[in-house]
Amino acid sequence: MLIAGLKLTHDGTLAVAKDDQLLFSVELEKLNNNQRYKHFDDLNVIEDILADFNITYGDIDHWVIDGWELDPENGISGQNVTCVGNTKFEVNSYCNCINNIDEGISKLFSSEQFGSYASYTHIYDHLCSAYCTSEFALNNESAFIIVFDGGTKPLLFYYDIDTGKFVFCKELLKFGGDIYSGMASYTPTFSYSKRIRNGVSTFTQKFAGRVMAYIACGSIIEELMDLFQAEYEKLTDNNCISNGWEQNRKFEKNVFEVINQIPDEDVLLTFHMFLQCKLCEEIKQFFESDNRPKCRNLCLCGGNFLNIKWNSAIREMGLFDKIYAPPFINDSGVAIGAICAKRMELGIGRYLNWNLYSGPMLKNDIKLDGWNEKLCTVSELARFIAERRQPVLILNGRSELGPRALGNRSIIADARLLSMKDTLNIVKNREAYRPVAPICLEEDSKLYFIPGGKDEYMLFEHQATEFGASVVPAIFHIDGTARLQTVTKESNETIYELLKAYKGITGISVLCNTSANYEGKGFFPDLISAQKWGKVNAIWNEGILYYKEVF
Repeated sequence: MLIAGLKLTHDGTLAVAKDDQLLFSVELEKLNNNQRYKHFDDLNVIEDILADFNITYGDIDHWVIDGWELDPENGISGQNVTCVGNTKFEVNSYCNCINNIDEGISKLFSSEQFGSYASYTHIYDHLCSAYCTSEFALNNESAFIIVFDGGTKPLLFYYDIDTGKFVFCKELLKFGGDIYSGMASYTPTFSYSKRIRNGVSTFTQKFAGRVMAYIACGSIIEELMDLFQAEYEKLTDNNCISNGWEQNRKFEKNVFEVINQIPDEDVLLTFHMFLQCKLCEEIKQFFESDNRPKCRNLCLCGGNFLNIKWNSAIREMGLFDKIYAPPFINDSGVAIGAICAKRMELGIGRYLNWNLYSGPMLKNDIKLDGWNEKLCTVSELARFIAERRQPVLILNGRSELGPRALGNRSIIADARLLSMKDTLNIVKNREAYRPVAPICLEEDSKLYFIPGGKDEYMLFEHQATEFGASVVPAIFHIDGTARLQTVTKESNETIYELLKAYKGITGISVLCNTSANYEGKGFFPDLISAQKWGKVNAIWNEGILYYKEVF
């Protein structure tokens, strides 16, 4: 049985599973150097993606489309509508039926393209993308799930393995998910003038990651923390579960004049910590109550959990034995979630087998003039990196799922030189305060990082050990933290062998890792794109090293 999941709106994605195995999940931003967060604007792209995997429309047994918010300009009898070019698709809502989220959540529609298709709410797809790809589902265990998406308040659910139902537990904040970048937009550093919703910007992903890096420059202002608390208490708990837009704008307006007189970095760090403390307080309050399920498994999902500091703060509370955060934690995962939702509705299983490297394949290996090439083993590549101490762009196999470059579409570099951070930020045209992530052998991670240990998807924060700070300074942020990816032979054999060989040469098992892409676009889909970009002098493409004469 083939089930296709579609996310037609922002972070547009087509995913297909055969029986209990995910075959692929292709985000549009990873095709043809498309812009980040690209949505479907041409239905022919769907057919093209299917063709890459030798699948046709007629092969698909079930189509499932992610739900989205009501489009007032294109509404059909009050239904939610997603537009692809001139074609309109009726879809389920963004978020409804929270208290009974499983009841009536599947809606059936029809179209000329897909015939009959199902649609689930966006939040339900997030829940399924996290739980159904976790070891909890694999092992038939219950789990809690927190959804913190750009368009919702953070919501706590519980998946009860005995009933097979998601149970709504609690709202964790009065704020909606865009408050983080919304507050930043009031500062000169991150001012953002574009207004796209009734005269008010949603301030979603445009710079949330930059803000998280920038706050390392700041100090916490206790008086400002008190102000945030006072204004937060004024907000009504209006049960507007599906979003917090109105609450967010009211809060921002009330504190604007005060924050406008304080250095941006201090404002943003203080607000970051305010949100973190409130979130952890609410979680703690719920899990210390007597009338909750005695379960210590937790899944995280929604784009706000790309915030590694919040994830780590939750982990450090000690309330959970295991925390699972998938690499497709943001909207790139809801097409997978839609497949999982359909599988559960059909009663064919909870757990979906998947592999991190299930994105699009590399398209070609054309070499441009001005580039030399030679065969290059992984061991030879390790020596090249160690001796040349210049960045190498790696293109290998299929792309990783989700927004993080995790070794197959990465720029890798020697981390022993502190100046390498500046080199990579210049190459990527990024602000000087931005950090560079480390990639490390899992078995050695505790030598360099606290707490270290398994962290495959760059979704938790780690502190530098004294040894780590001394030998690989390029991968630690201003505040001594790092967004670590650990690697095993099973998770990525090529990168594992590269790190092992590099360790044999240098005694160090850590390298710098940043994404390989044009600014503001998805990962490079082919060799020729990387060569045209031309910001690094060496590209390793599946056993061949392409290099410029400058070497």
